[in-house]
Amino acid sequence: MDTNHQLESDPNHASSFSVLGLEIDFPFEPYGIQKAMMNHITRALMNRQHSLIESPTGTGKTLVLLCSSLAWQKKSMAQDKPFISSKMINSINADADSESDSMEWLQEEEEETTKRADKRRDENNNKRDKRRIDCIPRIYYGIRTHRQIGQVIHELRKTSYASSTKVCILSGRERTCINEQIRQLPSRDDKCQELVSARRSKRVGACSSKRIKQHETCRFHCDSRTAARAFQELDRNSVSVWDIEDAVEFGRKHSVCPYYGMRALHEQATITFCPYNYLLDPTIRKGMGINLLNSIVIFDEAHNIEDVCRQSASFVVSQKQIVNLTKSLGNLMNFYAKRDQTNIVSGCKFFDQIFKAINKILAETQFNTQLRESFVSYSQADMLTKLESLGLGREYALTLKNHLKNLSNLASVSNDHERMVGEGSSVSGSESSNVGGADASESPRSGRRRAEPRQPPKLDFESARLINQLAITINLMYAVSEESSPMLGEQTSGVRDFRLVLCRFVEQAQTSGVLSRGLAAVGIVCGKLVKEFRLLCMNPAQTFKQIHETAWSVIVASGTLAPIESFKTELGCTFANIFEGSHVVKSKNIFASIIGTGPNNLTLNGCYNNSMQLAFQDELGAVVGDICLIVPNGVLCFFPSYDRMNKLVSRWQGRGLITGVELKSGKHIFREQKGLGANEFEHLLSNYYRCANGPSGALLLAVYRGKVSEGINFADRAARAVITIGIPYPSFGEIGVALKRNYNDIARSTNSNLVSGQAWYEAQAFRALNQALGRCIRHAGDWGAILMLDSRLHSNRSKASITKWIRVNLIDETAYAPVLERLRQFVIAHNDDE
Repeated sequence: MDTNHQLESDPNHASSFSVLGLEIDFPFEPYGIQKAMMNHITRALMNRQHSLIESPTGTGKTLVLLCSSLAWQKKSMAQDKPFISSKMINSINADADSESDSMEWLQEEEEETTKRADKRRDENNNKRDKRRIDCIPRIYYGIRTHRQIGQVIHELRKTSYASSTKVCILSGRERTCINEQIRQLPSRDDKCQELVSARRSKRVGACSSKRIKQHETCRFHCDSRTAARAFQELDRNSVSVWDIEDAVEFGRKHSVCPYYGMRALHEQATITFCPYNYLLDPTIRKGMGINLLNSIVIFDEAHNIEDVCRQSASFVVSQKQIVNLTKSLGNLMNFYAKRDQTNIVSGCKFFDQIFKAINKILAETQFNTQLRESFVSYSQADMLTKLESLGLGREYALTLKNHLKNLSNLASVSNDHERMVGEGSSVSGSESSNVGGADASESPRSGRRRAEPRQPPKLDFESARLINQLAITINLMYAVSEESSPMLGEQTSGVRDFRLVLCRFVEQAQTSGVLSRGLAAVGIVCGKLVKEFRLLCMNPAQTFKQIHETAWSVIVASGTLAPIESFKTELGCTFANIFEGSHVVKSKNIFASIIGTGPNNLTLNGCYNNSMQLAFQDELGAVVGDICLIVPNGVLCFFPSYDRMNKLVSRWQGRGLITGVELKSGKHIFREQKGLGANEFEHLLSNYYRCANGPSGALLLAVYRGKVSEGINFADRAARAVITIGIPYPSFGEIGVALKRNYNDIARSTNSNLVSGQAWYEAQAFRALNQALGRCIRHAGDWGAILMLDSRLHSNRSKASITKWIRVNLIDETAYAPVLERLRQFVIAHNDDE
């Protein structure tokens, strides 16, 4: 996450200047790179274009994104129409003339072609709607995590736009629930929906008073209008822009649910903040009521957006999930069969049969039981045959959509969009309907008084999510629409973008205790056997096209997009504006080196085979120890995987290298553990920061793509050096990696712009490397060393993939002793400055 370390916001330092006719207020005198970024963003917004922006951490990227987009939105509001370039005005006028001619031609059509003309007219109207220039785009600001939302809000508070901006934050219950009875429950979402449903029933009188007393309700929940009115007070009373913590505190003080209260502000907000999977995932997007049509969509810290897009379009289900889901569907069928709700029963039966058929395939498939992970993958032809046998062939696609609609009608009556076709919400009887009867009544057949109705059974959040995700994946595969023909014989491009895989693996349990950690260190895994059915999307454009085809402008930004070529092709979007910025830090404050040999002149080639050699492991340990002796305060060291880190640390401990580092340098050693919870991770960071800023210093061992490498701020003494070990190529053993490489090689035959499978594979490795390297040197006044331990990085091809601001600062020296001597002089010079 890129926070700005320029002068604190002060009217005396504020700056206002014109960019392409747009006045932008900035809280500081901007750097040159910031002005250049503003120019790119403004041009994109004025021309309704999409942008890729790579700007190193510490360059004020977040602040520039906020000020540029809010300034453009503010001017658009002032003139009551989007502020666009003369070039775009001419383009729209030309389109309007063309459409006018088209309409005149349509009116002259003969009567027998009236139907065709009407259809053409509707299509033209739809196109005009998508190109509307009479509505002011709202802004959606997506960031990787909830924690980073708070950091973005902190930056917004520095600006002059904070006081006039209507903000909404979309967040999950785990951060916003204030009901102490349920907020810590694993089934928090299901319990919330149950309590909310009971409260709604109480309000609308759908249950007898006796029945209501027997059911607990959530006292914090209220209808959307009341919640909106309550949280509008938060807007009015806040001295500055509020964040999630402010909303939770307000909710507790006024006994109003922050989760629903914040969502109630969404309709009137001019800018909405959320984790960016909320924007990319179609299920969550619909559940949250997010409409990206004609919106400005910003994805910040978006270096892994390709992965999120593929995951959002993929369907994965385990045997355990299937058992739970079919049990819930069985309860629904039994309940509604007695009430002659044939549509609901039919929908439940349809999905029940599909998931039971999937479970049967998983049970009958022969896996290699000698391996910890084994896979069975299908060819395209076999995949289609298998899906056909499951009732998921092309001819069933529209049937699936219709059954999904039948189940969606079961959702609770509300204005919060939390339908079954939504954020994985519950499937239950509508409290305002007569399903099952609301009050005790006479049975027409027996003449006896009915027993009081029980609450309709519900489909839990996880099961509802699985049904929705299956529908989304199948819809993308066959590109189903109301008008499409289910009998199309030719394979669509959507089908070619998916692969079917069956998996069997051991899900590793949390390692606790000396024995468990010892077994894990020698490769013995304890855990549960899992079998999964995976329908994997290979093409992130399947998801991303739903964004860029409807939005006014999409901005994909990060400190580390490099290698940038794959972003230009993988997302299937035309990025008219591409910006690669340099760092605001002076070159004298950056020490960057590739160390290809160790103190014993052993080549540090970090390929897998070499990494298993004990001499290589010892050489790496010696290098890390030497660096820790030279560099003060905090040092970060990144490993390719948890498994590789555990093996190396175990070896170093056995050889006394770890103890040597602690004794000689005085640094306390911390290690990132797999599966750490949020509180445990915060505790780890807190202890590390404390020691790193102390006289002894600290060494934090972490992994590429782990929590430490993603958006954590290690400014100043928290990271005076980053050490990276190896090049983090994705594992060949991961079936998804092999399938993706193969997919890109095949897809290039019809799309020459797509990068090859090998180029994609390398891009994943170097993007993770660059992300880790960016953890230190976080602002203009910061300094630090970047030390890459792998001889393969000396090749020109590898250097070209290293992010620009590091690449241009690499020293020429390659011999081990001279590199360390130059590092020592670099540290001495900067320690003297402090």
